[in-house]
Amino acid sequence: MSDTTVLVADGARARFFELRGPEHTGTRGGPTLVEIASLVAPAHQARGGALYTEGVTGHNRDAGGAGHDYDEHREDHDAAVERRFAREVMAELQRRRSMRNVLCAPPQMLGYLRQAMDGVGEMDIEECPRDLSTLGARDIQSHLAGAGLLAERRFPAR
Repeated sequence: MSDTTVLVADGARARFFELRGPEHTGTRGGPTLVEIASLVAPAHQARGGALYTEGVTGHNRDAGGAGHDYDEHREDHDAAVERRFAREVMAELQRRRSMRNVLCAPPQMLGYLRQAMDGVGEMDIEECPRDLSTLGARDIQSHLAGAGLLAERRFPAR
């Protein structure tokens, strides 16, 4: 069990980090944010043409030549995929049993994660409504330290 787990998620991927001290990382200084696991939403890997038959909504014509638009309800589908993924992510976070959890996600995904929290029980959670999914561990730690959510990484004195 880790003291602190950081979850960085968007609609397609979730990355799990632990805040570890020098005794766990083999480095001097510390604490250091270390990536420990990730989850991927398979339906989001097939975005665009592979998931839908056309890149944009279409226009269909009947035998008399009159046309009508059709809609594949892509936004509803994407939202359903993200909600389902959020439930998987929160279940994984609960399995880690950290004393403290920091969730970083864009506002819409953060909303889905909040909804998913209802089914996982009591957890100590702090939120950062930002998309940090493209950043590395050091940049994530620096950003969260600046927001007062994590300890700043300290480097050893020379």
